[in-house]
Amino acid sequence: MKSKFALFAGGRVLGSLLQAIIFLLFTRVSTISEVGAAGIVFGACLFLGTFADLGMMNFVSRARAVNRDDHEVAQALVVNRYTSIAAAAVFAFGAWALAPTGVSSLALALLAISVAVEKNVETALAVPIADDIGVMPATSIVLRRASALVAFLALQVTGLDGLTSYAVSALIGNLVGQIQIQIWLSKHVRASNDIRFSHLVSVAQKGAPFLLSNVAGQARTLDTVFLGLFSTSFQAGLYAAATRLTAPLMLVPGTLTTILMPHAAKSSSAAARTTARNIILAYLACLLPLGIVGIFAEPLIVLVLTDRFAGAALPFTVALLSVPFVALSPALGAILQGQGHERLVAINGVVSACVLLVALVAGSIGLGATGVALAVGVVYFLKSVSLWQSIRTHLH
Repeated sequence: MKSKFALFAGGRVLGSLLQAIIFLLFTRVSTISEVGAAGIVFGACLFLGTFADLGMMNFVSRARAVNRDDHEVAQALVVNRYTSIAAAAVFAFGAWALAPTGVSSLALALLAISVAVEKNVETALAVPIADDIGVMPATSIVLRRASALVAFLALQVTGLDGLTSYAVSALIGNLVGQIQIQIWLSKHVRASNDIRFSHLVSVAQKGAPFLLSNVAGQARTLDTVFLGLFSTSFQAGLYAAATRLTAPLMLVPGTLTTILMPHAAKSSSAAARTTARNIILAYLACLLPLGIVGIFAEPLIVLVLTDRFAGAALPFTVALLSVPFVALSPALGAILQGQGHERLVAINGVVSACVLLVALVAGSIGLGATGVALAVGVVYFLKSVSLWQSIRTHLH
């Protein structure tokens, strides 16, 4: 697990660096409202894309790790392929139709399609991850981000506007990743010639508990959307910029969460509980250095994003201090799912999501970007506490 984690994390870190460069270039050639609109579309499509996934990412990961059933995995991938195509069409139409005045509807539609493509790639990557093949997911993220960066720079040279360049480059990068993973799957997953509609329905039903917990977990991606609805696109732009700067901090925890479920599925209850305890201690230890960075939030924001985004300093500080808890809850949930308690995690996620949505509305109306950042931090702290209590109760 350690070698796979190191390789996967290294790829994620490099991919995040490339993504950060693209985003910083994007903010320098676009208005704050355009950055906010892109953040709203990205967040909304990530959340709705979780419905389209039908829980297949987690289902594939566990099914492959536990019994390596190629037939069932192939069925799940077919389900995800169909739902991803449908999602891309719906997302594109929605983004185009609801584009705010002064923002390119075509660019937002292309950005929406790119999110659907990437969700499909990430689901397919669950197969090599479950097979303990860290090279494939690591190279996938780097290849996607590098392709997007090259495309963005090339499009800027042609004189294309910032938002459209950002959307087109994201789509190009994810299509390159799609080609790569499909070539890999053709060699490592034996495709079945006997996949019937009844089989697809059966697999979708098995993914239902994972779907519920995933939808609940992705409720956080609605933070920018709620700011746009209940505050202003300017506040959404400040928040999107602030959270993008904290995104690299989620890469290592996100990588760990991805490989935790198949690892937990192969571990004893006692070993899984020990793993959870160690992760909690490690994440809590991060609060002090994150707090120190938060003290210098404003000069850091101005240095990286220019003084136009100085108002993002306080939301950035709050988001920084929330990172350990935002990272911890999916990790604990993955351990419980790997141990066969996916329904418990689903119930916890639904309750937490309902609380979060109410908190997002209150935060948006009351304190704007800062209020939303605070809402996310508090709710994920409570969610982490409840998941740890479930681990103590059910894993001995």
